[in-house]
Amino acid sequence: MKQKETTTKIALQVIGLSIVLFAIVTVPYYLNFHNSNISSNTQDWGAFGSMIAGIVGVINVSVFIILTIYISKLSSESTERQISVQKKNLITEFRQRELNNIDNKLDKAVIFNGYEQKGEIINVYSQVSIHLTNFQNQQKFLFPILTEKLLKNRVDVLLENYDVISSLVDKYHEKGMMMPKDKETLEQALSMIITLKSEFIEELQKFIIAEIEK
Repeated sequence: MKQKETTTKIALQVIGLSIVLFAIVTVPYYLNFHNSNISSNTQDWGAFGSMIAGIVGVINVSVFIILTIYISKLSSESTERQISVQKKNLITEFRQRELNNIDNKLDKAVIFNGYEQKGEIINVYSQVSIHLTNFQNQQKFLFPILTEKLLKNRVDVLLENYDVISSLVDKYHEKGMMMPKDKETLEQALSMIITLKSEFIEELQKFIIAEIEK
């Protein structure tokens, strides 16, 4: 739509310039010779033809200059758009790759195979906590949405639930058994982790899509 308006504007400028140039020469000519009879002298007609040719030549040059400037501007705008699109695609690729990476790492905290492997379980949740904290702190330039309160709260709650599960596993190995209340707490923590993780990834994915559509 914008390009169509620009083309119309250029066409009007060319037409307007042509009319002005034609009027600059023909109006004085008409004012001086409109009372004269039509000449039968070929030299007069030759002079008149030269004048018309000169007007057309000036108009052609003017049109050429205007079109050259317009084409140059279009080429520059096209190059800028291409650079902008390539930049957006590159940033989108980086964002999607980082999102997939943190998604895969957070998945490890969703899988809980029991209480027996204390060191392995606690190590998993410790690593996931570190990855999530690093992602939140280091990827703000790719995901400015990470600074928003909603996502920050979700990350905080995720980290808290990781700590809850690690503490329950540690407690189980100290007592040799899992109390019903602790089992309920563990199930709630796992359920909360699954929900918050899904919401966290979904919000980041929505952000990527929204940035593409801008």
